[in-house]
Amino acid sequence: LMFDVIIPIHKTQPEFLKECIDSVINQDFKDFQCYMVDGTPSEWRDYIGNKEYLEGVVSQDDRFHYYEENEECNYAGGARNQASSYGSNPYLVVLDSDDWLEDTHLSIMKEAILAEINPNVAIWFGIVSHFVIIPLGNNEAYERRRTLMNRYYDLQFVHPNHHSLFFNTTLTYPVGMVIRRIDFERAGGYDDSFPIGEDSKILVSILGNPFDDKVFRQARLVDRCSANYRTHENQTTQQGEQLKEDAHDDYEKYMNYETKRELIGLPTATLDNKLPFAD
Repeated sequence: LMFDVIIPIHKTQPEFLKECIDSVINQDFKDFQCYMVDGTPSEWRDYIGNKEYLEGVVSQDDRFHYYEENEECNYAGGARNQASSYGSNPYLVVLDSDDWLEDTHLSIMKEAILAEINPNVAIWFGIVSHFVIIPLGNNEAYERRRTLMNRYYDLQFVHPNHHSLFFNTTLTYPVGMVIRRIDFERAGGYDDSFPIGEDSKILVSILGNPFDDKVFRQARLVDRCSANYRTHENQTTQQGEQLKEDAHDDYEKYMNYETKRELIGLPTATLDNKLPFAD
């Protein structure tokens, strides 16, 4: 087997959840396992319906595995760590429960990985379609494609030891991102103290902080659009109900660019704090 798809779930609208899971079921490359970890409170309005749906998926397809979030889990990072711990396949595929993949996503990533000649590449990411939910009132909404994200063709010109700096000065959408498991585990997984922004921290942990680290990895842009990101009023980055209650007080701190850089261990470059160009 090649891929472990890891999906954290927390108060996901049923229609979004089904679209997400169906997109994994429908992959034309079948060589994967999918681990879903649910931290939704049992009193939430759609908890029972979502759980019954997911248990039904598991009963019909033995590649899918459903778990309730452990009590010690914190935020999405903790749920992703828990999900990854159940698998052993060499590549992790990151997917949130309100986003979805095109049917060809895993086969595209497989081809990119098999074609890779640089042993230091640990992350593969593709171009992402960004969809926006626009409320219209009367419980109606309109969903439209806003733009294509992650078109970072200039990454090829970045010093190989500075890929983490590149990703922390750009807005990266990790939908469908593939991470080599051995590097994920070397980095210690996600920092589950982050209520949001844990995907930025994992990039630094894996790719290497040029101010501190001696082991560096690179990321590879796969120039295909096969993943979809959805912006809606309930998601964590919009401070919606998917954001856990105890995270609201720290929301602004983790959304602010400068404080987030400090939290993940990347100081702002100045004339007195020049970037090291280590070989």
